[in-house]
Amino acid sequence: MSLLTGNWHPLGNECFYRRFELCSLRWKDEPGVNLSKCFVAAAPFSGCIALIRNDRINNKEFDVKQEISVFTPFGCLISTFKVERLTYLGWSFDEELLCIQEDGSVSVFDIFGLYKQTFTIDKEVRDTKVYECKLFNHDRVTGIAVITFANKLLVINNIKDPKPRYYPLVLGVDFTKCVWAVVAGDGQQTQILVSYETKMYLMKSDSYTELMWNIQSPFQSVTNIALSFNYKNVTILTNTGVLWIGILYANELKKNCEFETDGKISPNFLMWCGEDAVAGVWRDILLIVGKDKDWLKFDIEPPVHLVEEIDGIRIISNDVHEFLQQVPNVVVDVLRIGSVAAGALLLEATKEYHKRTHKADEYMKMLTDRQETESAVVQCIKTAGHEYSISTQKMLLRAASFGKFFVPEMDPKTFVTMCQTLRVLNAVRNQNIGIPLTYKQLEYLSIDSLIQKLVLRRHYCVAIRIAKYLKIPEE
Repeated sequence: MSLLTGNWHPLGNECFYRRFELCSLRWKDEPGVNLSKCFVAAAPFSGCIALIRNDRINNKEFDVKQEISVFTPFGCLISTFKVERLTYLGWSFDEELLCIQEDGSVSVFDIFGLYKQTFTIDKEVRDTKVYECKLFNHDRVTGIAVITFANKLLVINNIKDPKPRYYPLVLGVDFTKCVWAVVAGDGQQTQILVSYETKMYLMKSDSYTELMWNIQSPFQSVTNIALSFNYKNVTILTNTGVLWIGILYANELKKNCEFETDGKISPNFLMWCGEDAVAGVWRDILLIVGKDKDWLKFDIEPPVHLVEEIDGIRIISNDVHEFLQQVPNVVVDVLRIGSVAAGALLLEATKEYHKRTHKADEYMKMLTDRQETESAVVQCIKTAGHEYSISTQKMLLRAASFGKFFVPEMDPKTFVTMCQTLRVLNAVRNQNIGIPLTYKQLEYLSIDSLIQKLVLRRHYCVAIRIAKYLKIPEE
């Protein structure tokens, strides 16, 4: 059991985070790939990685003509193509590569570099030019928020139906000197959280509100704003190194805590790791801060690129692709050393049974007396889903199967469904397919979306086999 928890790191008393390797990156053997000299754009949900080799990364405008290389999450080259006058590069929810140019033109490519379409953000932007833009996802579609050099803020909520909406100006506020983030939860109106000097504004398409927020530490400006995947949790970093963590609620920012980072320089990355902690990278340190001011740090070897996922953070370096996540509660209950949770007892009972010792009877009697045998089976099934290691999955599913003998009336559907899901996940995690999805990411996406990802990558045979295996109509 100690080996299973060897990469767990406590954050506070009950919460743990773990960092594990998804794969070794094959591009380390390819000449010219060095993240310190590249602009990196990685698609969410364990998607592809686009690189632009560029020694002048800090420039607002890329070179007139740039070569884009698209890789799988395993670092295998898929395509290379050139695009002119890029201002920003990013991925849509459907894993289309969006190339945004300074005149507001957005060219859309698939992962093989095949051109799909071009649309214009707005005619006015052709003259005023794009100063800064951000992509955001909501309701399973992608939108674009843009600030122009003419101090205009506009939003396209859905790139499939690009209708720009200009947001109101704020008297005395220069958007080009602001720090901002998009707030776009499912089923909600798209809003923009804007910081100018020490003030915070929540921008809507027809109005804006100055937000009340409580911060004790003195500061002169905000350097970073980040929202969690569900757009409910907010973190704000000030120029004095204070990390403010809280919740965006109506017209107010409610504080959880303030944390002194002791860093007066802006981090390379600042984002949420799940819904309960914030992750920031300063040079060779990855800092995790919880809502109760608990913290832990990991040493990293720069350069790295971080990608926010629904259940954690992908860490991409020159050599390896890793994942950092909060250990799910059910996994802590079952695998934590010394745990007496139902699933932990069933796991121990299974081990003792295979050793042919009487302790197996003692563990099962404890579960029977507590009337928790069925609960133990469910816990082992759920824990298997959250484990990336196939051997650990098998160990937990064997325990669940063993426990099912003591609950003959239990519906086997949960067990069968998890076995099927893990078989699919392990298949697409193979380097030949190259989609290192987690169970929670697949839950959010759905099997249908995974099949679409396979079709997008031209893995037609695998997509058909999965559809047949899960009895999904092939059309």
